[in-house]
Amino acid sequence: MTLEERLLQITRWGFTLLAAALLALAYGLDRLWVVAGALLVLGLLAAASILSTQTWVPSTVLFLHALIAAAGFWINLQAALLVAGLVCSLTAWDLDHFARRLKAVGRIENTTRRIRMHITRLLTVSLGGFLLAYAALRVPVNLEFGAAFALGLLVVLALAQGLGYLRRSLP
Repeated sequence: MTLEERLLQITRWGFTLLAAALLALAYGLDRLWVVAGALLVLGLLAAASILSTQTWVPSTVLFLHALIAAAGFWINLQAALLVAGLVCSLTAWDLDHFARRLKAVGRIENTTRRIRMHITRLLTVSLGGFLLAYAALRVPVNLEFGAAFALGLLVVLALAQGLGYLRRSLP
């Protein structure tokens, strides 16, 4: 295993454990110890699965974290911790899929540069996503359903255009 692959693996572990810790902290601050403990165990199992070949685990963990964060929003837990935990979970999921794609391709040129570029872009997008989500939670907006739907559709289209631009501009 090269140094870059090791860095990628450590980063995956870090984000997996950080996601579980942040979500567990959100529940723990509200004295929901059983859920907090279960989240920590889930995080440890997810981190251990990084060494396995099971491709379904990261997607399942992301799905469970999304459900747990949604439940946390519903019972009014710390929104910043829930958003940060969900962003970390999504980041860990992306890193896992990136690592598996690299392994499936085999030998490629400039592996070090590609890993560093991916991690840099991913961290930038993750931080921006967290800041936007947190700002959206803090700014009160009263929209009727039609306006909210149109705005949501506009955001989805803008994201699709942005992702398309990034794919075209990548080497």
